[in-house]
Amino acid sequence: MPRGRIEPRLAAAGLPPTVSFGVLSAVVMIVVAFGLQSTMHHRIESRARADAVDSTRFVTRIAIEPVLQGRDLSAGELPVQVRNRLDAVVRDGVDKGVLQRIKIFDVTSRLVYSDNARQLGRQTPESPELRSGLAGRSTSKFADIVDGDHQDEGDVGLLLEVYVPLQLGDRPDGVVELYVPYALNQAAVREQSRQLLALLVGALSLLWLTLMAIVATVSGRLRDELSRNRYQALHDALTGLPSRVLFFDRLERATAASRRRGTIAAVLVLDLDGFKDVNDSYGHAVGDLLLQQVAQRLPVGMRDSDTVARLGGDEFAAVLSDLTDLPAIDRVAASFMAAFSEPFLLGCAELRVMPSVGVAVQGRDGDEPDELLRKADAAMYAAKRAGGGLAHYDPDRDDATTRLLALAEMREAIEQGQLRLHYQPSVRLHDSIVTGAEALVRWEHPTRGLLPPSEFVPLAEQSELIAPLTAWVIDAAARQCRAWLDDDLDMCVAVNLSARHVVDERLPALVRAALERHALPAYRIVFEITETALINRPDDARRVLAELSALGVNIAIDDFGTGYATLSWLQHLPFNALKIDRSFVADVMTGGPGLELVRYTTQLAHAMGKAVVAEGVESAAQYRALGQLGCDHAQGFWIGRPMPDGEFRSWLAGWRAQVQDGTSCSSRVVLAAH
Repeated sequence: MPRGRIEPRLAAAGLPPTVSFGVLSAVVMIVVAFGLQSTMHHRIESRARADAVDSTRFVTRIAIEPVLQGRDLSAGELPVQVRNRLDAVVRDGVDKGVLQRIKIFDVTSRLVYSDNARQLGRQTPESPELRSGLAGRSTSKFADIVDGDHQDEGDVGLLLEVYVPLQLGDRPDGVVELYVPYALNQAAVREQSRQLLALLVGALSLLWLTLMAIVATVSGRLRDELSRNRYQALHDALTGLPSRVLFFDRLERATAASRRRGTIAAVLVLDLDGFKDVNDSYGHAVGDLLLQQVAQRLPVGMRDSDTVARLGGDEFAAVLSDLTDLPAIDRVAASFMAAFSEPFLLGCAELRVMPSVGVAVQGRDGDEPDELLRKADAAMYAAKRAGGGLAHYDPDRDDATTRLLALAEMREAIEQGQLRLHYQPSVRLHDSIVTGAEALVRWEHPTRGLLPPSEFVPLAEQSELIAPLTAWVIDAAARQCRAWLDDDLDMCVAVNLSARHVVDERLPALVRAALERHALPAYRIVFEITETALINRPDDARRVLAELSALGVNIAIDDFGTGYATLSWLQHLPFNALKIDRSFVADVMTGGPGLELVRYTTQLAHAMGKAVVAEGVESAAQYRALGQLGCDHAQGFWIGRPMPDGEFRSWLAGWRAQVQDGTSCSSRVVLAAH
C-alpha cells in the first residue's frame, strides 16, 4: 500500500543525531584532555623547577656559604684560597652532574667570583633575578647558552640559572648564581606529561565509549517508542488497520495522483449490518473479535496500491487509486464484498454477517477527499436502507435530505412523548445491593420500532435538539426516581450529559427546576460526563460542574481511561465517582494492562475520597475479581441489561431475593469476596 506523507521518510542529507553527538562529544573530550594535560604539564614543570631551586639553595647553604663565612664581598676580589675552594665545589658538582657553573655577586651586582676567571670584576647590569636575590628571594630561569658567557661550554644541554640569596649575616650580602643541568629534569617532566596524557586519553575514551553506549541504547529505545507511538496514532488499536487520520492522508494522495495521471480514484465505506445485535447478544468481547476478523479478511484480494482502514465502530473504508475505468471499481468492490461470503467463527459461535457498502467515484461524484468520503458514507446508508449490499452514490438518495427528515421526526418524538427511558442497574460490590440505575433513552418510533440511542442521539448532538432531548431525560429520570422512593425503593438515578451540556450555563437552573418539580433530594441524581467532554472546554466545564455540585447532585466521570484526563487533573473538579471503561474491565481476568489500570485507579480514587464504578461486567468471574480489587460498584450485562421500569422492578425483586438467599454463582448473583 502507498505510504502517506505523514509516514516515515529518509532524513535529509547529514549525519544521524547519534553520530553527530558522538563526533561533537569526542571533539569536546579531546579538547578537555589536552587542556587538562597542558595545565598539569605546567604544574609538573613548576614543581620540577621549584625542586631544582630548593636543591641549589641547599648547595649554597652547605657548600658555598661556609667557604665565604666572615668574608666581606665588597672588599674586592676573593683570596686565592677561597677561589680555589669554590673552584673545587664547581668541579665536584660538574663531576656529579648536579652543577655546571657558579657566579657570586656582591650587593652592587659586581661579579666577585666566577669559575671563568676572565669575568671577574665585571659590573653586571642589575637584572630582575639579581634584584630578587638581593631582596632575599630565590628565582630561576633557563640559561641562554648562546650568549657570550656560555659560548665556551660546548654542548652541556639545557641549563637552569638559579639565583640564591647569599646570607653571611643578618641580611643578604650578595647573590649566588648557579647553573644547574636541567635536561634530565625536563625529560622526566615530559615523560610524566606523556603518561598523564595517556591516562587522560584512556579514561576519557572509556568515558566516551560508555556515554556513547548509553546514548545509543537510550536513543534506540526512544526511536522504538516514537515509532510505536506514531504507529498507534495512525493505526486502530483493535484491528491494526490504518486509522481515520492515516486513511484521509492516503485519500488525499490518491486523488492528487489520479488528477496528475488522468486515472480514477474511488472511496468505499462499509458498515456491518446488525453489529449492535451481535454486541447485545454475545457481548462486546465477541463484537471486538468480529471486527478483528473482518479487518483480516478485507485486505485479501485488494491491490497493493489500495488502502483499507477502520473509521470507527463497525465502519471500515477503502481507497482505490489509479483505476482506469468504472468497471474496475466494481471488480475491486466485489472482492471487498467477498470477504463476507464465509461465516465468522467467534469462539463456539458461527455467525454470518453482511455489510452495506457505499461507493463514491472521483470526478463523477466529486473531486475533494472530504466530499468523496461524505458521499460514500451517504451511499452506504442508502445501501443499508435498501437491505444491505453495494450502492453507488446517488444524489437523489443523499442522506442530507434524510437527515432533515430525521430531525423533524425527532422533534415530533420529543413533543409527542415517543421517548422512553430504560434502566440498567448498578450494584454495590461488597454486599450486592442495588443502589441505583443508569437511565438510557430509547425512541419508540411509530414505524421503525424501538430505536437505541446510537440511532438518534448523535444526530441530536449535531443539532439544537440535544437541548430539549436532555431536558426531557433529566425530567423523566427525576420523576422515575421520585416514584421509586415513594414505593420504598432506595435508589439513585444516573443521567448522561453530552459535551455541549457540560459547558451550558443554563444546565444548573434546568436541574434545579426538575428537582423542585418532583421534590427529589439532589443527591439522588448522578450526572455522568466523559473525559473528552471535560477536556474540550475545561474552564467552562469546571464552572458548570461547580454549580451542579453546589446543588448537591453527584457527578461521575464516565469511560475513565479512554480519554486524556489524569487523576491529578481531575482532582480539581467537583466529582464523586469514576466509571472505569469496559475495555479495561475486560482485562481483569486475562491479566492484561487493564488489570493494573483498574487496580491503581481504584487505589488513587479511594485516596481522593472518590467511589469507583466498573462498567461492562460480563461474567461472574469479573464481578468477583472487581470486588477483590476494591471497586465499589459494578454495572454490565451480566448483572442486568437496560430495561423499562416494569421489567426493572421485577428484576430487582428477583435479585434481592437471590442475594438474601445467598444463591450460588449459577443464579447470576455472586457476593464479592471481602
